[in-house]
Amino acid sequence: MSAWTPNHGEAQTMPVLLAAIEGLKKEGYREAELDTALTPALQAVADSILGDGKYRPGYNRTFFAGVGHGFAVRANLSDPVAKAAKEGAFFAAVEWLRAHD
Repeated sequence: MSAWTPNHGEAQTMPVLLAAIEGLKKEGYREAELDTALTPALQAVADSILGDGKYRPGYNRTFFAGVGHGFAVRANLSDPVAKAAKEGAFFAAVEWLRAHD
């Protein structure tokens, strides 16, 4: 543990973490139709803050019908709708990563 601590303090980890957060802001997010955490009212707030060019690096919210919160990581792959949404979110993320490499 003593060898790990000096290389994993705030000075080493925060720049990487902040860069990842900034990258996710630019990517946008994947929205689930049945999401109980990010309700339509909260989606509208996010759109009003980030949309219409207000967030200069870019903003994109992709909507997936028929799935709930966590669909991109906890999809029931035997459900064709959930599987398609999971794959769509994955491919959108890969596309963004390739575009911003």
